[in-house]
Amino acid sequence: MAKYYEVIGQDIPIRTLSGAYTTVKRPLARITSLTDVLKFRLSTLSQNSRLFFDDSTGDDISIVLSGDKGGTETKLVLIIENVDKPNNSKAQLLLAFYTGNDDHKSLQNNLADVFIQFNDLQEITYFDGKNDVSRKVKKKLVGDIKLICAFYNHPGPNCLESCFLCYVKYSNHGKNKAICKTFPFEISQALRTLNTYKDEGYPLVELDPVRAILPTLHIFQGTVQKYIIDFFIGYATFLDLGDIQFPESLEDQRQALKELEAEEELYVKRVKTLCEDKDKLNEVVKALGKEKKTERSQKVEALCQSPVCISRIVNQKIVDLKSFRCEECNYTFHFCCEGVVSISERATTQQCHQCKENVIVCKDELIKEVQEKVRNTENMVVKEQCIWEHVNDEKERVLQVFSDFGSDGTMRKTFDDGMKKIGCANYHCSKNLTGNMVRKFLRKSNIDYIVDLFPKSPKLEKIRQLSYIFEKLMSACDSSLKSDYEIDEMAEEVKRMVELIRTTHPEKTISVKLHLFAAHAISCIREHKSFGKSCEQGVEHMHCDFNQLHRLLAPMIDPIAKGFAFVNHFTNQNYLFDRGENWNI
Repeated sequence: MAKYYEVIGQDIPIRTLSGAYTTVKRPLARITSLTDVLKFRLSTLSQNSRLFFDDSTGDDISIVLSGDKGGTETKLVLIIENVDKPNNSKAQLLLAFYTGNDDHKSLQNNLADVFIQFNDLQEITYFDGKNDVSRKVKKKLVGDIKLICAFYNHPGPNCLESCFLCYVKYSNHGKNKAICKTFPFEISQALRTLNTYKDEGYPLVELDPVRAILPTLHIFQGTVQKYIIDFFIGYATFLDLGDIQFPESLEDQRQALKELEAEEELYVKRVKTLCEDKDKLNEVVKALGKEKKTERSQKVEALCQSPVCISRIVNQKIVDLKSFRCEECNYTFHFCCEGVVSISERATTQQCHQCKENVIVCKDELIKEVQEKVRNTENMVVKEQCIWEHVNDEKERVLQVFSDFGSDGTMRKTFDDGMKKIGCANYHCSKNLTGNMVRKFLRKSNIDYIVDLFPKSPKLEKIRQLSYIFEKLMSACDSSLKSDYEIDEMAEEVKRMVELIRTTHPEKTISVKLHLFAAHAISCIREHKSFGKSCEQGVEHMHCDFNQLHRLLAPMIDPIAKGFAFVNHFTNQNYLFDRGENWNI
């Protein structure tokens, strides 16, 4: 099969441990004849009775374009749904891989020819052992939301119009942010089509977005994290910080922590500035004590119009010689010669002492005035330090609960131990929350166990019911064909989910995953009668195979040879899978 692939070397910039940048050679492998490779695989599958047709595929060959970035490499694969285990990494046809991101620009620059081959594939002819058989090709897409957006040149899930299926528009920031209580996240807006994507950009695939399979596993990972687990984390923290006025939701707690850190930084700057002002004032007092009164006619040009100019005496490393012009007499004075050092006092000083008080201020009076400012500044330093210590203590206590999962006897520690007990140790980040962990968490017995760790409350009961609904919906999102009755049941559960999220989390922001499921899951399954045999997790199994090969082929320096070694490995795995039990006959 290697003859149907090309491998070229790419210069990839990398950053060394010292911080310098250099380039290394990495392989870019891509298929050159998708039709020939697919024809060979279908022939092998058919001749070994491993090519299946059912209600979901009909009489067509159903293929799914998928991909993902794992480590530093992006892989593009083709999944054949007419096999018994389409998500098996050994069954997936490797179309290409390269070092880089899975964004639209990188995919277009590296794999444009591969997408053209996929788009041109409308019908395929293969040999079943007796005759040539021609069948239509049914094409779909699957992947995480970011990848689907990249296929269509969509700006991505973090933009205002984040949904790749419709033109819903909302923001999660600012005073007009969309919240669950008021935003109709369960309603689909005007649908996007291939033509609308072509009008707005350069999609890589010639398929309407309705042909994209919803990434249900990623959707549940994100929604369970945001609307269930984050609640438990926030509620446990809220209970542990009972004597501190702290918000209940994790989202608001993180914002409150940021505000505490900003407030602490503000008081640190204030104390630092006040201490600097005190040093400057003391230096002014010291300089005034050394100054001898000089007649104006004897003054040199560097001196200002103050009767006690200290510009040639004061330590300029401590006190600067910035000046101002008096709006009454129009003379120029150094701020320090008028006993003014703080930023706030400088901003309001517009007149000299003589014009302001209508008397000539003597040196002794000015010294007394500056000494009084020193005492006031010292008092302000003490006051600001007390406030800073209070804010710092509160911040450190909150940080301890956030980062250390609490100490023995705290609610956060109890919750952490409970999550570990049910097999969900890395629950604090959706990137760590695997599909298996979500399934474990959404077992009814585990839901009850976690909820019962907390003091009973009406909101907790709503969280329990919402978790039950997620459990039912996730179980229903399998590859089986759904009857109209089953779809209607799912639609009712989605309605209940929407109502519970609105009442339980009225102030929480909207996630694109929540919108995708609430607004599009039912219409998707009504059209296809199934969520499909493929899922976005399928290609992620290939990352493990790539990691093993990288370790095995570490001594291989030539990027071209290494690229072909990868291609040979995966095409050989495809052949063994296609032969099934007959591979060694």
